[in-house]
Amino acid sequence: CKEQPDKYRHMNKAFTDILIQIVEGRLHNSFNYHTFPAPWAQVYLLQIFQYLGCNDKQLSEDMSHVLHLVVARASGKMTTPQAADAAVAVLYQVCLTILSIYPNQDLISLVTRKIDEFLNSTSNKIYLGLQLLEKLCEKQPSIGANFIPQVYACTSHQCTMIQDAAIRVLRVGVSSATLADASRVLLDLLSDSNSSKELEELCCTTLAEIGRKHAPTPAWYVGLLLRILGIGSSHSPSSSLSSPSPILNTLINYCTTTNDAEVKSLIQKAAQENDDINSQKSWLSIWLLVDTTQTLREQRYGSTRSNHFLITR
Repeated sequence: CKEQPDKYRHMNKAFTDILIQIVEGRLHNSFNYHTFPAPWAQVYLLQIFQYLGCNDKQLSEDMSHVLHLVVARASGKMTTPQAADAAVAVLYQVCLTILSIYPNQDLISLVTRKIDEFLNSTSNKIYLGLQLLEKLCEKQPSIGANFIPQVYACTSHQCTMIQDAAIRVLRVGVSSATLADASRVLLDLLSDSNSSKELEELCCTTLAEIGRKHAPTPAWYVGLLLRILGIGSSHSPSSSLSSPSPILNTLINYCTTTNDAEVKSLIQKAAQENDDINSQKSWLSIWLLVDTTQTLREQRYGSTRSNHFLITR
């Protein structure tokens, strides 16, 4: 179904009928898991629907009824903790299926309610909610944007997996309207000395990506890159990056290909304020002085080749 869904679309009704029988409890109780009806079979069938309904409006409409039934059954009160865990797994998969098939606004409304419930629940559900929200932001960005303030809180969660998932949501969910707030949140996280190297790298790449996509001006974007490197602004990370080279390269490539006067002024100011010749930040700023011609660089600091060597070191 995943690789060749067209071959199996004619079986959609059969799959739907089977899932209805399961949800309505018509199978023998030996299929149940702690009173919850056949969760593994439900997940497999929902994954099949995920592939069959992709880009197929009619088929997606045909399966909408059973998807409503699955959500309703899995949202009910569970009699055991094991059944509750099974219900969460089915809810996660049905929400993922809804976000993968042809858009249906009624079903998407169900998903947004479940995402809200997950984000306001225990850690494992928060993580699942963030994964669903990342998908929602990709498919329905205007709806996903409503959850961005809740995502900010998740970036400071004690669980690193939740922090990671929250940053990934911001990467796809931030817009020009939320760029400034998202940047502040990520810069604050970047300044946390307890952040792992992996989390730091994800923060940096996310900041660079959302800045490139949504910055109001070239100078705003360059200013953001400088703040990531700890140059200028009260929101600059207090500690040096463990691996600044990717951001250095991004900044160098961008600034040496733009003729924006405000950008040049910003870089010149950064160079003047960071004039320690032994500082990596200073080398970057000097490399990107207003006149970025090879002649000026060589006159002041030697050959282009030697400067590049020092920066990459």
